Amino acid sequence: MEKGLYWKGLVFGIIILFIGAGIVPSTVGIIKEKTVLMNLGSPGYIQDLIDNASDGDTIYIPSGIYYENIIINKSISLIGENKNTTIIDGSENVGVITVSYDWVNISEFTIQNSSGGQGFGAGIWIISHYCTVMNNNIWDHCYVYSHESGIALGGLNNTIKGNIIRDNGVGISIGGSSSGNLITGNTVTDNEDCGIGLEGSNGNIITGNTISNNGVGIGLGYYSDNNIIIGNTISNNLGGIYLTDHSDNNIIIANTISNNSWDGIQLSYSSHNNTITGNTIIDNDGGILLDYSCGSTIIGNTISNNSWYGICLFPSSDNNITGNTITHNKDGIHIYSSLYVYYSHNITIRDNTITDNTVGIALDDSNNNTITSNNISYNGFLGISLSDSNDINITGNVITSNYEEGIFLLTSNQNVILDNNITENEDGIELQDSCYNIISKNSISLNYDHGFEFIGSTPKLCTNNTIEYNIIKQNNQGIYLENSSSNTILKNNFLNNQQDAMFYNCMNKWRQNYWNRLRILPKLIFGKIMIGPIGIPWFNIDWRPAKEPYDISSFS
Repeated sequence: MEKGLYWKGLVFGIIILFIGAGIVPSTVGIIKEKTVLMNLGSPGYIQDLIDNASDGDTIYIPSGIYYENIIINKSISLIGENKNTTIIDGSENVGVITVSYDWVNISEFTIQNSSGGQGFGAGIWIISHYCTVMNNNIWDHCYVYSHESGIALGGLNNTIKGNIIRDNGVGISIGGSSSGNLITGNTVTDNEDCGIGLEGSNGNIITGNTISNNGVGIGLGYYSDNNIIIGNTISNNLGGIYLTDHSDNNIIIANTISNNSWDGIQLSYSSHNNTITGNTIIDNDGGILLDYSCGSTIIGNTISNNSWYGICLFPSSDNNITGNTITHNKDGIHIYSSLYVYYSHNITIRDNTITDNTVGIALDDSNNNTITSNNISYNGFLGISLSDSNDINITGNVITSNYEEGIFLLTSNQNVILDNNITENEDGIELQDSCYNIISKNSISLNYDHGFEFIGSTPKLCTNNTIEYNIIKQNNQGIYLENSSSNTILKNNFLNNQQDAMFYNCMNKWRQNYWNRLRILPKLIFGKIMIGPIGIPWFNIDWRPAKEPYDISSFS
């Protein structure tokens, strides 16, 4: 009888154990196969589980609110039952979770309410390596003077993936030589300073994140080099992607950057040799700004509907702008320097499509640049504008249907305008107070006012320019010169213009041009000169006009 009762009691006990084991996940913490019985939600509950764990353990935390500040100093996985209902609250008392050991995984929590400054006051602060933070809600780590981070990284090769990070000072901060981290698939929103901020951090990959309503979407500073920012959606921030303070050799590729209150992308304060390629940059205040930043490549981007410029360089040198589509901005490309000792030079602008802006390309105080093989059309004011800019090569461009001048030079000297097709603008090429320019082998046709217009404030301020080997065809007036003396007009084809040439108050050199038909006698070019206040009819002479049109392509 006693033996039977013994077996019945044993079976009953086993059943109770099985039932208990079935409900453990919702009532107690589990470390792998080991069950640790504690009072759920008691102070130090999660920390006690960590303290009782071993390297390699997985700790499962049931739903509930845990008011703790946790230190993880073992290689464990800490997993909540549900990220929306498993909450670790730091009670505004330093950081919520500090990770000081490698190979730690944290997932499926809401982590909130820390205090105490970046790093120490972060939602999660990782000062170790090879850790993963995945699929968490991380928020409310922000006070006006301390700028706490949702996640702060100070180690190597960590992965931050699929988290919602909002309402912090900085969403994700990476600093202190923390490198090789992967930041991917996160939603980073409504953070006071940066969505993602790097300082002195190299070789990180930031990809596939949605970043909105932050101060700056992504900010790199203080020698943050060789990072890759790829395939992110960055919208409705103050600024989109900002690189500053010697952040070099970074790649910004295939991002969508839109509706930011400042620039879509800004490189400033000696951030050099960066690559910006394949991005869509639309509806920002400015598209791309390079400010004291050199040696960068801007290639294959779509830049449109920005309030000011598509691309602006101030003063920045040795940059390459190639193959971009730049439309519906105020200025398509604007290059300038406000100080004469700092010029933007050695810049190549090549193979871009620049349409429907106010000005296509504008260069101010800028020297030794090349503008080549671009399609510049339908801009509301000027196609290409040079102001106080010298030694510029403008070659092989198609410049058509701009509202005013195709190419406009103001106080700009020693430039070369070569082999361009300039058609259906108001004026093809206009020079004001500009000297020693060479304009050669261009096709200038169907412009509504002038093919060429030269204007000098005095007769000595628009001089010594050479116009040679051009096709000047079917314009209202082929060439008009006013107060512009000592220029040479040599071996051009004047074809079917309403009026080929006219001048006012200047004397120029006309040499061997073709004037619509075979001519045996010299060609007279009529105009006026001023004698005191009186204008009297006058003429210049092309003494030996060509007998047949020139084959312009044969000139080297």
